[in-house]
Amino acid sequence: MIKEVHSLNENMQLMMEQFILGKQDRFGRSSEKMEDRYQIHFMKVDGKIVFFNEAEAVCDLEAAEPDDLETKPSKSKKQAGKKDKDISRLTIHVIPHYITEEELIAEFGENGWKQLPDAISRQYRFVPAKVEVSEHHIGVYSSKTDT
Repeated sequence: MIKEVHSLNENMQLMMEQFILGKQDRFGRSSEKMEDRYQIHFMKVDGKIVFFNEAEAVCDLEAAEPDDLETKPSKSKKQAGKKDKDISRLTIHVIPHYITEEELIAEFGENGWKQLPDAISRQYRFVPAKVEVSEHHIGVYSSKTDT
């Protein structure tokens, strides 16, 4: 029993060493090496000691500023008719919503109404693997006596 416990302890020690070495390899100082060995050091500039290569100390203050520090993205104008062009490739199901003539006569009286251009409302429907457009044509009516 003692030999077995001893061998298990040795195995655990080996695993712990491998774990620690793995952490050191991943997060240790060797993974954060700087490519420029002169990046951080003490310098003497104009008789003063400068720490850590401060940009203000080592830059040329007499150099001209660049014209464009940042390039601004160009804004393109919206294309007129792009939405209709995109919809033209999709399947459109027209769903009419009109009032019957009897209901119109009851509401406005005989020859008391006129039909205006339809109000069109589009609703996108996603059917797996394809997109369709449901186009609702809604009848719009007004009284002839109203102005």
